[in-house]
Amino acid sequence: MQLHYVKQIKLLSICFFGYLLMSLLTFYKIPDLIHLMMIWNLFLAFLPLIFSAFLEASVKKQKKVTAFVFGFLWLLFLPNSPYMVTDFIHISGTKFYLETISSYIPQMYNMDFMPWLKIIHIGIGMYFGLLLGMYSMYIVQKVISQNAGKIKAYLLIIISCILSGYAIYIGRFLRFNSWDIIKPAYLLAQLTKNINWNAFKFSLLFGGYVLVIYTIFYIFFYRSDKE
Repeated sequence: MQLHYVKQIKLLSICFFGYLLMSLLTFYKIPDLIHLMMIWNLFLAFLPLIFSAFLEASVKKQKKVTAFVFGFLWLLFLPNSPYMVTDFIHISGTKFYLETISSYIPQMYNMDFMPWLKIIHIGIGMYFGLLLGMYSMYIVQKVISQNAGKIKAYLLIIISCILSGYAIYIGRFLRFNSWDIIKPAYLLAQLTKNINWNAFKFSLLFGGYVLVIYTIFYIFFYRSDKE
């Protein structure tokens, strides 16, 4: 693993533990399990970055089997990063504004601190997790581009976005996890049973979301990487 990746992962790990502390404090003030689950979700979102760094190191050392393993693990856990945007559903019952008697009265917002703490906590976790995943995609794209060409690298990114979109769908709606792949027969049976229009449209929506976010990230990061 390259030295700069080690330094970056160390710094990001410090940020992760900072978020862990924030989560515990938030849970103390707002005893909602989502604030503890965000720690686990962010940990899962961290894994693709670690796997992508090991993938690059394995490719440079020409360890094909190891590179394949880390590449597979990267793809398997990648959806955990963009999945975190769906955690915003947990603020659906939170009131951010007060009901007014008349439409002539200006909208009044809830000045209670706790609802705003909740959305900020979830927002930071989502943003952090998303950046971790996008950076891992950038590393993988660079590795593939250097070893197999830009076209194959772009195709891999598009395919990974499509697969991530489907994975977000089955993760949120069918409640499967990345490690459920160890039960392939049951997993395949459930996925086959749930092939329908909803699966298609939500997978397309989530896959498009991942592709758009990564494209924006790539434009900014590629430019800064060249400077």
